[in-house]
Amino acid sequence: MGSTATGNPWLSHRLEKKQAAMATGENGFDVSFDLISPPYHSLGAGHDDGQYERDARNAGRDDIASFCEEVMAQDPERAARCHRFLHQGERAVLGHAPAR
Repeated sequence: MGSTATGNPWLSHRLEKKQAAMATGENGFDVSFDLISPPYHSLGAGHDDGQYERDARNAGRDDIASFCEEVMAQDPERAARCHRFLHQGERAVLGHAPAR
């Protein structure tokens, strides 16, 4: 079922499928995949972002540490927005009006 380069066999399979479609001239536009990707990658980057923030503080660069904190604070809101968009898509498939 595809490689586990992302650490997630399902996501790796979807990514390979999307890349294959794009390579054959299709546009590869998959809204659900595109909305799932940002929060998924933010989860993996969260540990790194925390380390970058600690490194900046240890180096006396509070300005950079503050920037890292801002980036980390934005991740949950982006994930919530993606979730709302995904929910709207599910409601549309089921024949309901989009949630607001």
